[in-house]
Amino acid sequence: MERRRNATLERLAERANMEIWEDTVVLIACVRHGVFSVHGGYADATGANGGVPCPECGAVCEDTEIKPRNAWFYWCCSPGCLPDSEASGPYKTYREALIEATEGLDDDDDDDDVGAAL
Repeated sequence: MERRRNATLERLAERANMEIWEDTVVLIACVRHGVFSVHGGYADATGANGGVPCPECGAVCEDTEIKPRNAWFYWCCSPGCLPDSEASGPYKTYREALIEATEGLDDDDDDDDVGAAL
């Protein structure tokens, strides 16, 4: 039953171009906006010049800490394109990220009950 639920949710995520992935958690501290948890890819892509920009204001945050745990994130991303949204997360499990990514989406198949999948 669990596999069927996950398969239904994965099909919904795929239709909505939701990409779900596991990444390292990076904590950044902005003097104006406080502490944020971002995915390692964000920190790697934006922190090439010695600091990671705050997701709220763009100010460079020198105070970063890589957490030794991985977490799950998702975003909307059409195949072959850059992401259409900011990453959402972190989530402790793949299933938590999958449920959150598909919340509010409708399944067009009459055979599957999405409500039962949750």
